Amino acid sequence: MINRDPHQVQMALADELRSVGQFSDVLMITNMASDFRADLRLSANIRKLEWEIPRYNQLQAQAFMVGLFTGLVGGSIYLSTGIDVLGHSDLDVRIERTDGHLNLFNAEYSDSVTNRLKKAVCDNPKAKAEMIRLSFEKSMGRLKADLQAKPFLQTASTNATQTAELK
Repeated sequence: MINRDPHQVQMALADELRSVGQFSDVLMITNMASDFRADLRLSANIRKLEWEIPRYNQLQAQAFMVGLFTGLVGGSIYLSTGIDVLGHSDLDVRIERTDGHLNLFNAEYSDSVTNRLKKAVCDNPKAKAEMIRLSFEKSMGRLKADLQAKPFLQTASTNATQTAELK
């Protein structure tokens, strides 16, 4: 599970890029100067990773009212019913040649996923993390498919080091 540590997000992104099989190597660089040389630079900007329960305030009010008027049994039954929980991710990706900054690839991936969860567990940290993970996985799957279909990756030097840079 990815916590709020940006380094963990970078590591997850680098692992996903390695799994594409189109890069001879994936290195993460920071804002500091580096001594290595690469043919391609990938910049990824994660604009949004979030979860959502539509009409959450209404859900809380209804749970309170059902529990108040029907007691423990009615409240338990109500909380065991399902509700849609959404995960959202927005990811911008650019690949450019490092010699001359020729832009080779520029894409935006905005994805949402929906799961039906029990009302009693829909807003716990595990559910939140799972919905964010699923939406990010969907975006990464689309990115990986696009990268595997791009001819510029097949023509890159086989000895070259490709660089992943997460902003």
